[in-house]
Amino acid sequence: MSERQSQRAGDGSQQIQVAGNYVVIQGITEERAAEIAEAKVEEALAELSHEGYTIGEERARRLDEMIVRSAAQMETLDAFADPAFQVLLRKAQIKAACTGGEDELTLLTKLLGEKASNPTRRVHAPLSRAIDIIDEIDLEDLSALTVLWVLRRLSWQFHDFRDGLHKMDQAIAAVIQHFPTDYACISRLDITSCVRVSSVTSIRHWRDFYPDKLPGSFIRGIPVEQKAEIEKKISKISPAVQGCFYRDPLNHEEYRLATTKTTEEWVARLAFLTPEQSEALLELFRSLGLMERDASRVNLMDQYITEKCPSLARARDWWNGLPSGVDITSTGIALAYTNLKRFVPLDGLGSLETILY
Repeated sequence: MSERQSQRAGDGSQQIQVAGNYVVIQGITEERAAEIAEAKVEEALAELSHEGYTIGEERARRLDEMIVRSAAQMETLDAFADPAFQVLLRKAQIKAACTGGEDELTLLTKLLGEKASNPTRRVHAPLSRAIDIIDEIDLEDLSALTVLWVLRRLSWQFHDFRDGLHKMDQAIAAVIQHFPTDYACISRLDITSCVRVSSVTSIRHWRDFYPDKLPGSFIRGIPVEQKAEIEKKISKISPAVQGCFYRDPLNHEEYRLATTKTTEEWVARLAFLTPEQSEALLELFRSLGLMERDASRVNLMDQYITEKCPSLARARDWWNGLPSGVDITSTGIALAYTNLKRFVPLDGLGSLETILY
């Protein structure tokens, strides 16, 4: 190295010396991430007594091990260099020191993992608030919040709605172990700003609420013997419209429009139609009753839940008894989404940011 060259890099960084003073610094290593976490523990617990520090340090260091290991697996170790992440890390360490339960440590790790993988400001506030209240929500409250979010937010786009109900049943079964039998948890979740309870609206009955999430799965069908004639009428409007119907897996004597959306939405997506053709197609579907909900399908849904989806049936009955309307806040969404990801892969659902906004 010449006298005119120098090297500078933070502890734990790797560097490559080239001509002149140009230095390439290659990220945060696991060792450096652990050092940053250790320094933050000392800051976070500085105000505790000797006795409290000893207990809190053990819990916080357990959290640090989990976070560094998770970040290494997710390839997000560079987040440890982000001041915003360091602030949340310090806050999480304090909460870990106060709680120390394995569930809380795992959830804190997952919340920090969301921040590490998405450093945008939009997710910072909900995640920060979720970490703030981690020691104010017990497992019963967390179970109720997560199930409430699953019921409100999730649906699976299957023509056979039984497949979607089965998926929802599996998701709820993963988090229902501590599920409440009453509604006191709603008041507690309201206090922690995870939900907002409405004093003027009531909860929509499940029979009305869920079919609206997949309206195309619950509209009326057409008899088998009418299918060919109806397809001829559609072809006259536009020969380009093909494959409109699928055979009903619940009733093989009927065909149904191949969409889980409303009939209007399905037609609107046929961008090749002229406005006149779109209106003519909608008018044909109106005349066939393909804009109306099929009450028998709703009955089948309820029956299938009762007979085949025990966890969903329990959650449905609890939902129907809610004393008022309930909205989930961004803090509640962050907690529920992150908690569910502990147990169920949510591939295809999108990032926390897309779910929040």
